[in-house]
Amino acid sequence: QQDDLEGKIFNMACSLNIYSGLLVSGLLAYVLTPTASKMTGVNELTGLPRQTLADIQAFCSHINLLTSSLIFAFTVFVMVAVCMETKHTVHYAATRSSGLLAWATVSFVQLFIVSGQACLAAILNMSSFWAKITIIMDVLLTLGLTIWMQETLFSMFPVLLDPWIWVAPGRLLHGLIYGRETQRRLGRLMAMEAADHIDLDEDSRNPVGDDEGQSAESKALEGFLRVALPIVPEDRLALISRAMVDEAL
Repeated sequence: QQDDLEGKIFNMACSLNIYSGLLVSGLLAYVLTPTASKMTGVNELTGLPRQTLADIQAFCSHINLLTSSLIFAFTVFVMVAVCMETKHTVHYAATRSSGLLAWATVSFVQLFIVSGQACLAAILNMSSFWAKITIIMDVLLTLGLTIWMQETLFSMFPVLLDPWIWVAPGRLLHGLIYGRETQRRLGRLMAMEAADHIDLDEDSRNPVGDDEGQSAESKALEGFLRVALPIVPEDRLALISRAMVDEAL
């Protein structure tokens, strides 16, 4: 049974869409509603003018709103487009879907911007004593839960998230100390499953194919690939050609 690639891409885009939509709905009124008057006075906790702190908070809100709006629109387009793909052409879309993980990384950064906005709100709206307590709790919750999420996610998906290990210094240090045997073992398993998915057997891996069994369609495709991909070795061209013919691409 083949993997439901359409469903996986759609669900990933849908998750980002819901996340960004929630941020947009929360920030829209705050950013676009005109302020009645400017704040006056100096904040006791920081010694900065209250209006300066309010401007910093509004700046973070604008960045978050525009970023979330772009993610929301992009994921809508992805979900609409993937519904129109066929079971064969969606493989091509899947090979170009790494940008969704990049947007997920952007969403991760937005969490810290929201945390900063929460701290600014505490400074502006609370007394110095309670603002200090709230900021300490915000920082501890943000850092503690972020480390916990990283440990959990990178333990569950060590191969998929390996390119983004730089955002998880704890997991990076763990790999340097204890090695990366888990990533190598699971990576080999994923490669074998991918080869089985496109019906690559031992003969198809051999660049020296059987001329009698090679169809005219495969020969024409190899000729096209030689022109389109002049720097690719012949054995790799033969492998690509056989996979494309088998998948009716």
